[in-house]
Amino acid sequence: MPFSSLCIYSAAMYENNGSEMDSRAQVKPKLLCKDLAPQVVPDCTPEVEVGEYFLLKSEERLSKKKPEWDWPPLSPATELVAAYRDLEVANRNLNEKWAKGKEKQEQMDKEWDELRENEKHLRESFTRFNKFLQVNREKRERAESKIQEEKAVQKQRKKETVQLQEKLEGFIQIKKTLEEHVNKHKIYEDFLDNVVGNTVFRYETLSASLMELTDQQWSNLATLENAYNHTVRLTEEKSQLMLGLSNRISDLQSHYDQAKAETFRWETALSHIEDINAEKHIEINEVRTSCWNMYRDICRRKNMPVKTAERDVEQQLIHIKHTIQALKKIVHIVRQRAILDTASNI
Repeated sequence: MPFSSLCIYSAAMYENNGSEMDSRAQVKPKLLCKDLAPQVVPDCTPEVEVGEYFLLKSEERLSKKKPEWDWPPLSPATELVAAYRDLEVANRNLNEKWAKGKEKQEQMDKEWDELRENEKHLRESFTRFNKFLQVNREKRERAESKIQEEKAVQKQRKKETVQLQEKLEGFIQIKKTLEEHVNKHKIYEDFLDNVVGNTVFRYETLSASLMELTDQQWSNLATLENAYNHTVRLTEEKSQLMLGLSNRISDLQSHYDQAKAETFRWETALSHIEDINAEKHIEINEVRTSCWNMYRDICRRKNMPVKTAERDVEQQLIHIKHTIQALKKIVHIVRQRAILDTASNI
């Protein structure tokens, strides 16, 4: 299909769509390529022609006016309802926009918080990195200064090495000279060795003897000192023992005095107890004699034979007790009768 035919077909389709929007009822059949008549290609470019065509169609659509009788008359109540509806829609849209704005604000706050936190971390990282750079710079400066010092020390050591090498060569030369002198005077050394050797040997022998005598003397002194210390220790021990025995004797003497005093006290108490015992024995004998006499008197008064032995004090006391109880009853009866007689006489 040629390009001009395609442009005409597109324009026709656009016009059909516009007419459908205006009438909203009438449906036109679609144009096919075979229904279109062949067109003559204009001299201008197709793009310009298509643009002019669409521009004309849009102006025609805008220039069309709808008749007034196509719209129903609007009353104030209808306009008010429409205004309320528009207001409600606007409020709803506004609330939705407020909610979206609030969500966006919260999201933005979160993002700002994250950005602040990231900024804080970045600042801390920058501070640490700055400190790290500063420390590395200081280390590098110290290392460079140390390297310079080491280089200076190396130079100084090299100079000292050269000087010492020169001194060593001088000492080697002196050594050679001294060796020549020693070899020259070797005969005198041999003579002195032969002569002085015996003297040294005798000196060493005497020194060894002196050391032995000194050791023996120190050993004897140590033995004497040990004996003296042992004697002093024994003297102190015996003194302590005698002091302990003296204390023991004094304690025993005090205990003896106390025991003697206690013995005297208990002997006095014993003599007192014996005196009391003798008095009690006398009293008991008197009581026994009295009981025996009273018992015999009671038996005699009752014309009864004496059946109880003289030493049986218990039976005597029982008999005396029964007799006294019987006498008390008799006395009581006599008194009652006397009282009754006195009462009857009155």
